Amino acid sequence: HARAEGVKVATSELIMFLDPDDELELNACEIAYNNFDNNCNVLRFKYSLIGFDDNFKLTHPKDYEDFKKRVKKLEYFDFLMWDMIIKKDLYLKCLEFVYKYNLTQVNIAEDIAFNFLIINFSNDYKQIDSKLYKYYQNTSSMTNQKSQDRYKIFIETKNKILDFFNNIYKQQPNITKKEIYYSFYFAICLSIIHDKKELNKNYNIGIKKIFNKFNLSIKKKKINLYKKIRRYMIMLL
Repeated sequence: HARAEGVKVATSELIMFLDPDDELELNACEIAYNNFDNNCNVLRFKYSLIGFDDNFKLTHPKDYEDFKKRVKKLEYFDFLMWDMIIKKDLYLKCLEFVYKYNLTQVNIAEDIAFNFLIINFSNDYKQIDSKLYKYYQNTSSMTNQKSQDRYKIFIETKNKILDFFNNIYKQQPNITKKEIYYSFYFAICLSIIHDKKELNKNYNIGIKKIFNKFNLSIKKKKINLYKKIRRYMIMLL
C-alpha cells in the first residue's frame, strides 16, 4: 500500500523502491537512470545480501532470455520489487488490475502479484550487473513472524493470489502468457504446501510421533505426485 500511494503522487516518469530496513548505494539512482533503455519498461539490477548465512541464496536469472528458459521449466518466478527501476505508467497499469480483481487487502507476497503483471505486460526487461541495493536480513519483519497464526495468514493470502492469477488468466487471455501463469502458479502452490507443513509442525506432537512412518510414506508419494504434475505442466507448455 505504501508503494502504491507513493507512486500515485510521484512526479517522475521512472520509479525505484527502497524498503525502510534496507539501503541503496549512494549512486544507485544515477547508475539506474543512465542505463535505462526507453525501449524497455523495466531495468533490473543486482543486490547485496547482508546478514544472511551462506545457505541463503536468491538465484535470479542472468538476463531475460535465461528467465524465459527457467520459466518454461517451472523453475522460476519473479518476486522482488526493489531490484528494478520501472516506468511509472507500467506500475499504475498493474495497479488497475490489482483494484479490478480485488487484491487490495493482500499485504504479504503482493510483490509476486505485481511481478506477474509486470512480466506479462513488458515482454522484456534489461538487466545490468551493478549491485545497487543492500538487502538486510530483518528477523522482526512481518514475513519472518513464524507463529501458527502467521502461517494461517500466509496460506489464506497466497490462496487469494492464486485466485488472482486464475482470474487474470481466464478473463484476460490477451495479456497473459501461459508459461508465466504456470510457473507463478506452481511456485505459489509449493509455497502453500511448505506453509501448511510448518503450520502443523508443532501441532499434536505426540500423535505425529506415532504416525511418523506413515507421514514419511505419504510425503514420498506427494513428492512423486508433484514431479508428475510438473512434467505434465511442462508438456502443456
